[in-house]
Amino acid sequence: MQRYSDLVLESCMAAGTLPGGVTVEEQTEEEVEVSIVRITDEEGEKAVGKPRGSYVTLTAPHMAGSDPEIDKRCAKALAKQIRAMMPKKNKQRPVLLVGLGNRSMTPDSLGPRTLDHVMVTRHLFSLWPEDLQKAGNVCVISPGVLGETGIESGEAVFGIVQQVKPAVVIAVDTLAAGDPARMATTVQLGNTGIAPGGGVGNRRLALDEKTLGVPVLALGVPLVVRADTLFEGRQQGLIVTPKDIDGIVKASAILLSRALNQALHPRLPKEMKELLASQS
Repeated sequence: MQRYSDLVLESCMAAGTLPGGVTVEEQTEEEVEVSIVRITDEEGEKAVGKPRGSYVTLTAPHMAGSDPEIDKRCAKALAKQIRAMMPKKNKQRPVLLVGLGNRSMTPDSLGPRTLDHVMVTRHLFSLWPEDLQKAGNVCVISPGVLGETGIESGEAVFGIVQQVKPAVVIAVDTLAAGDPARMATTVQLGNTGIAPGGGVGNRRLALDEKTLGVPVLALGVPLVVRADTLFEGRQQGLIVTPKDIDGIVKASAILLSRALNQALHPRLPKEMKELLASQS
């Protein structure tokens, strides 16, 4: 049975033997398993069902709240991978973070809730230019969902990109896993963008470099599994999520925001971090 998954590592495993055009590198960072999948050509795209690019998967059994120390190590390892994947050009331009999803639906609220804890600085550079010399230039937006706003997330983000002119967009969203064991134990980071709603069969306008005109990184945690992947095609339209999803989303949002803050503000003094955190 073919299981739907947003996780490229799962798609590679489902393919059996590693297809041509795909490489997998395994390493350990901060006692966290890190898998780097690179899809390099059309053969790899067809075999895995994902666009060519780089995908980093971090795996830890007790991630997302069950062990705070593990979450700290995961955040540090993830921050390193985010920095490595950031484009090297136009560093003086802002970084635009996009929180995808519906804040009113707990499993789908990871994107907006992550941005609640991100240190936002773009609007402060004109006020404190000297104090923010070591800060990253960061702005955020949670565009909501089409059913509530009547506006595609991709349309809203495109308009903001035209005004802000960021160096890169980082989109944060809930992902769908094929294996329930992956829920809340895995983080995926990729440089090929994202199609909101794809994991629940409601694919919307893609956010990627082709549509937005700037590089797009996608960051997410699998928090749902499609029921038809568990029951051999039955129960179509149902989504399965952990019973303690409220706590998992809260912990996952803090983990991702901590990694983003470390990656985007690596040289910021502790005192300034505390001040910016109090303003958010």
